[in-house]
Amino acid sequence: MNNNKDRAGLITALNLGIVISILTTIVIYMVPLGNAASKLIIALLLGTSIGFLVSMIMYLNKKLSESTMHDELTGLYNINFLEECKHRVISQTDRQQTKMGLVIADVQGFNELIGKYGNKVGDEVLRYVGEGLRTTSRASEFIFRRDANSFLIFFADINEYSNIKVIKARLEKFYHKPLMYKDMAIDIKLNFGYAVYPEDGGDFESVRDVAEQRMYVEQSR
Repeated sequence: MNNNKDRAGLITALNLGIVISILTTIVIYMVPLGNAASKLIIALLLGTSIGFLVSMIMYLNKKLSESTMHDELTGLYNINFLEECKHRVISQTDRQQTKMGLVIADVQGFNELIGKYGNKVGDEVLRYVGEGLRTTSRASEFIFRRDANSFLIFFADINEYSNIKVIKARLEKFYHKPLMYKDMAIDIKLNFGYAVYPEDGGDFESVRDVAEQRMYVEQSR
């Protein structure tokens, strides 16, 4: 999926570069210097160079912007963007006098799974978990990869704790089928913890801590 996005972004940048090359070539060709053949050669060389340079700069800037916001393996938001985003969501919740729900999830037995099958299978599991979180999410939900096998979801404008149960049910339905990897069927189960702002805390960190405590309780069952 990330490769497809990279390819699409590169194609878009190159297409723009071609347009810039053509326009630059035309403009330079109109400049009065030398004979027509010399002008055409100079215009083509400069136009192509400028167009390619502009397209590459735009593509690299886009890649740099994405790398500061997204986790490379899963395509979800990363912990860096979480630090920026959490304050905005809390502020929006306060302004609108609504509630914010927060869910923390991790992959049950992930370290044992890596020990048994290796890191490549672990990466496939994380990609699959990321796909499930992304596929079952709504536009108002922000999904982050926090660390090796831990994920965080928060969403604004919820009414009751029952809304969180709906999200949990969506996810459990997605992961009901095992991940098929080569000739293996790998069962995936997530541990969940949840909390609601402002009922469970007066700031993001307090609400997150409550969600983590509830997740650990579920892990111990």
